[in-house]
Amino acid sequence: MRAIFSKEFKNSMYTMTGPIFIAFVLLIFGIFTVETNLDYGYPGFEYTVSRSAFISLLALPLLTMRSHSEERRTGADKLLYSLPLKTGGIVISKYLAALAVFAIPTAILFFYPLVLSKFGEVYLNTAWSSLLSYFLVGAVLIAVGEFISSLTESQVIAAIFSFGAIFLLFMVGNDAGSLPQTSSFSLLFLILLSLAVALVAWALTKNVIAAAVTFGVGAASSLVAFFIDRTAYEGLATRWISSLDLFGRAQPFFMGVIDLTAIVYYLSLTAFFVFLTALSVDKRRWS
Repeated sequence: MRAIFSKEFKNSMYTMTGPIFIAFVLLIFGIFTVETNLDYGYPGFEYTVSRSAFISLLALPLLTMRSHSEERRTGADKLLYSLPLKTGGIVISKYLAALAVFAIPTAILFFYPLVLSKFGEVYLNTAWSSLLSYFLVGAVLIAVGEFISSLTESQVIAAIFSFGAIFLLFMVGNDAGSLPQTSSFSLLFLILLSLAVALVAWALTKNVIAAAVTFGVGAASSLVAFFIDRTAYEGLATRWISSLDLFGRAQPFFMGVIDLTAIVYYLSLTAFFVFLTALSVDKRRWS
């Protein structure tokens, strides 16, 4: 595992991928730090983090787009699979390498509040807790990007879908409150969710029957429950989407509160997508 981690980390740092990502993150944070904390004299660095986070996280596909897709395209994955390592070890090593690159600018950002404190009062607790939430959200999005990369041989497709996933997660969380509260909309949401799960099952197994059964069971169960108790579906979609809001769960950190439930949520979601990536890679390994 250490050899794979070292190889992936060096590939990112010795090529332009890692330096460009690090420079982009620091540039975005630098712009908002100058505008918010220096020009306006606002003492809360957490406000800078909240303004910079989404834009800087959009660059994460740079770290994940080639993680698995490039090896699939060149056939180098066959050589990797010949090593005496379990699939989980390979996937975790690649994930940790991408996470380590992401940790570099995050670690540098931890010194920003200390520098700003030389010019006035800065709330260090809220500044550092907000950066912790930024890192946790990034860790989840890296896991999502790694999973998407494992599904395709094209770096471009992996980057586009990873970018789209980040944007969708951000928009869904912000717009959850404006969604219709009707039971019919909730039913449609559950059917679409069943379809999404079926597509993931197809991507992992390449088995159309398994995907069709997955969708059929999910859609049928939703319909049966809908006709039994339609009132239970009112506002259900909004509640589910709000509970899964990736960015919204970071809000307590911006007030200096270390939310343990949010940390468990982020770590669980990260582990889930790493597990899906391992399943995807393992399927290809034995196919």
